[in-house]
Amino acid sequence: MTTKRGYRGGIGLVRPAGAISVLEIVVAVEGEEWMSRCLLGLDNCGEPSSCPTHKFWQRIRREVSEELCRTTLAAVIASRWAGGFRTESSCGARGRPPANVPNPSLRENPNPELRL
Repeated sequence: MTTKRGYRGGIGLVRPAGAISVLEIVVAVEGEEWMSRCLLGLDNCGEPSSCPTHKFWQRIRREVSEELCRTTLAAVIASRWAGGFRTESSCGARGRPPANVPNPSLRENPNPELRL
């Protein structure tokens, strides 16, 4: 990210959106340990004494990380412009994603590869 103060200032990307993976964003916000904790919250989960969900969670973590690594910020923006984000969920109120809030900066710059 880069910032510019004052009139016509704002926040921009240093690299093109197509060169930034969602995994990079998640790690920057949540830290390296973002998904390494035991699914059941056990402190001593791992080899040799693992919880009943350890192998399952290991596989799911790997799959999620790989998918986030393949998904770019440009793809997320393009999906949003194509109406790809759902505002309703079959998970119920607790599983519902936040309501879509229009982002005026994205409306003004629909080209995700354009550097601000």
